Amino acid sequence: MKIAYTGWMWLRELSGNRDAIRRTFEQSIRELTRVGYQYIENMASFIVPYFEDAQEVSQICKKYGAEFVALYSNLDEGYEKLASYVDFLCAAGAGYLISMSPNWELGRDMGSRPVDWDAIRAQAELCNRVGAYAASRGITFCYNPHAYTDVATEEEVDFFAKLTDPDTVKFCFDCGHSTLAGVEPIGQLRRYFDRVAYLHIKDVDPTVEKTAPMFGRLSFVPLGFGTVNVKGYLKELQSRGYEGIACVGMPPPCAEINDYESAAISRLYLKLNCHL
Repeated sequence: MKIAYTGWMWLRELSGNRDAIRRTFEQSIRELTRVGYQYIENMASFIVPYFEDAQEVSQICKKYGAEFVALYSNLDEGYEKLASYVDFLCAAGAGYLISMSPNWELGRDMGSRPVDWDAIRAQAELCNRVGAYAASRGITFCYNPHAYTDVATEEEVDFFAKLTDPDTVKFCFDCGHSTLAGVEPIGQLRRYFDRVAYLHIKDVDPTVEKTAPMFGRLSFVPLGFGTVNVKGYLKELQSRGYEGIACVGMPPPCAEINDYESAAISRLYLKLNCHL
């Protein structure tokens, strides 16, 4: 299994500042490799506009002994933008484009909101288009079910899965977001393992509110600090011979520590408890 980290948190307050983004991106790679991460993901909107030459991103990672593997995106960016991210990944020598559905507005409740079947159909159709284009260029497209979006619960994921091409639209499950959506992560993993091409690994504070928070306000915590059975989740993957990427990341400001310390704590947890 390949352990990655998503470094967009280092860049979140620098949008629009090209020099600062480029400088801080390299700093994030230096810090992440220092604590033992060898594979790197980042958010497309924080990377693509600031690196005209996609190979620069890979070269910076290689400079510190890491490999750039994936971009993260949102379906509300639209087909043309998502296709441009596929092209960027090709040029960078990376392999995965991951997308989620749009976040809900503040205050919608995971437990009582109505399912928007039409929205799921539209998102599935877009994923099929992006997935087909990605496959034609040798890139793996992964859909990331997310709490506080239209595709989160078991019923919604099942509906989305039936509407999408299993050959070109893979899954990137997130054990933290699955937990927030009321889905048992290991059971979900077993149900769709044949479509899993990439994974996000998070832990969740048990006191998290059940209504859609402002962006970045979910109560995620470093691995081992919450209630998600991260060890069991990874053990299930190991028992199935999963050799793909498991990407860690904790959106701020969920803990009163900085991004470097959070990454370091999670990496130590994986080493000591999961032998990864």
